[in-house]
Amino acid sequence: MFKHSEPYLLSKQGSDRATAYDFANKAVTRNGKTHVVWTDAVAVTRGRTFDHAAGEWGEPITIGEGRDNHNNPSLTADAEGRLRIAYGPHGIWDQLQEPERWPSGSFKYSRASEPDTLAAFESVRPVGYCATYACLLNTRDGRDALVYRGGEAPYSVLFQIQRPQGGWTQAQALFAQAIKPQYTFYGASLSAGPGGDLFVAAHFFHHETSRSEGVGILRSPDNGATWLDLKGRRIALPALYGPRVAVPSFAAEHSPFNGGVVATPDGALWALAHASQGSRYPLRLSRWDGRGWDTINLDEALPPERGACRAHLSLDGAGRLHILATAVDKTRLAKGADPFGHPSLQIFHLGSNTEKTAFQQRLVSDGDPEIPSWNPSLSLPGPFHPVEKPVLLFTKGLNQPAGEHGCRHTWKTEVYCVLS
Repeated sequence: MFKHSEPYLLSKQGSDRATAYDFANKAVTRNGKTHVVWTDAVAVTRGRTFDHAAGEWGEPITIGEGRDNHNNPSLTADAEGRLRIAYGPHGIWDQLQEPERWPSGSFKYSRASEPDTLAAFESVRPVGYCATYACLLNTRDGRDALVYRGGEAPYSVLFQIQRPQGGWTQAQALFAQAIKPQYTFYGASLSAGPGGDLFVAAHFFHHETSRSEGVGILRSPDNGATWLDLKGRRIALPALYGPRVAVPSFAAEHSPFNGGVVATPDGALWALAHASQGSRYPLRLSRWDGRGWDTINLDEALPPERGACRAHLSLDGAGRLHILATAVDKTRLAKGADPFGHPSLQIFHLGSNTEKTAFQQRLVSDGDPEIPSWNPSLSLPGPFHPVEKPVLLFTKGLNQPAGEHGCRHTWKTEVYCVLS
């Protein structure tokens, strides 16, 4: 069984979504140091570094400021260990309300001038269009790539990558929904395979039905110049949800959400789907072997009264799969109720053996029955920051105290890190 440190209190000033969203990496470990980032209230991007040789955390560092609790800092590193980060806006509203701070609703993007430190970020530059929910990755050839929700309503999943000569490519829509303009959410994740292929996965949630149709995936063998389905066939973009892109999940009544994708050296691809609503909260892990999918039911990997209403997948260097899940106590949740911010939420770590045939679970939050621990964040591998041992982040705090609503809450939460 994997071991965990006691949860370490990074901050008492956290946003109510301090460690959301799990498709964006928030922890990088290299050269004996672990760097983590989160959002302090209302929208301040902060970071801290753990020195493994000294066994000590450094002081918090202020990196920059977003606009609201959708700030979502996303962290990656290049081959020399220089960190990069994107964070900031919340779509078109930021552009309309504060155009001088958020031109075109762009993310704030920075690169570090020195390796292995959070204290050397260079000047902030804009990237993205009507953007929310950054997922940033430094690719095998050293270019930063980005997926996010953005564009004109109804929003799409957009992809951009740095050009070799500098600057960014024009935003390219990869996934979309054929619906009238309304709220959409994709939870889009970007990951890289051992050979450098890029994988983008997303779910297809929209306001009219208040649920997701399912989870889809695309592959690019050439840093986004070409996008294919998993059988290697070119696909018209933006792709809609359908059999050619679908990841196995479950009935739409449970609203399948993207739990991430990892590629293993043996050529297999693993994808996770979790439920965001319903009554059973199914959890499905699927393996693509180049010809088709095999799916594992992980419902029983959690305690019987628990259901995963948020979960994300990672892979360590020994070949073990890791899932960090927010699990609600189904016996305390009213039928049809939204688990978002429910007092019973707790954080569980599921870890596989090296053969990926069995999973063990452990509660990593404190089990407080009245204050939720949620917004899980699990360290995700990149070409230049593999996961030796997973780093776990979560937020502890009540949701929406009386009298405060919207996305710019002034109350504070606690932010925790667990090392393993």
